[in-house]
Amino acid sequence: MSLSRENPQEAGRRSFRLVDWGLPLFTAITGAALVLESLTLPIFEQYTGLGAGFMPLAIGMGLLLVAAGLFWQVWQGARFEPDEAEGADASSPPSLSRLGLAALAVLTPIASFPLLGFPLGAAISFLCVTRAFGSRRWALDLVIGVVLASGAWFAFSKLGVQLGPFLPPGLR
Repeated sequence: MSLSRENPQEAGRRSFRLVDWGLPLFTAITGAALVLESLTLPIFEQYTGLGAGFMPLAIGMGLLLVAAGLFWQVWQGARFEPDEAEGADASSPPSLSRLGLAALAVLTPIASFPLLGFPLGAAISFLCVTRAFGSRRWALDLVIGVVLASGAWFAFSKLGVQLGPFLPPGLR
C-alpha cells in the first residue's frame, strides 16, 4: 500500500470516513483486546522467567503503538491506497468466493484435526488459502501443506507441545 496525502486545499479538513479510520481502529481494538486478555494470564513465572501472558502483552502493546502511528497518519491527511505493483483494483468489488475460501481455511482445522490428524487437516487448510490466492496447482499445494505441517508437528513434538494426533484415528 502506498501512502498519499490529500491535496493542499483540503488540508485543513480532517477525514472522518470509516474507510480512512478503519485500519487504525481495527488495529487499536485488536491490540487492546490482546492486552486485556494477557492480563488474565501470568506475565512472569518462577521457573521460566516469562509466563503465558508475556507474548500476548508484548504483541498487544506493539499493535497499540502501530495503531497510534496509523491514527496520527490519518489525522495528518494520509490515505492508504493500493500500489500499481500490487495489481489491485480498489474500485472492483471483493471476490466473495475467495473470501469464502479464506474463511474456510480458518475454520477447517477446528473440524478436521480430530478426524484427519494434524498434517492432513493443516494441508487442507493450506490448500484453501492457496486457492483463495489464485493457485491452480492443488495437488502440489496439498503436498507442500503436508510436508510443512508434518515438519511443524515433529518440531513442536520435540519441544513437548502436542498439536493433536499425527494420523487419523483408524491409522494410529
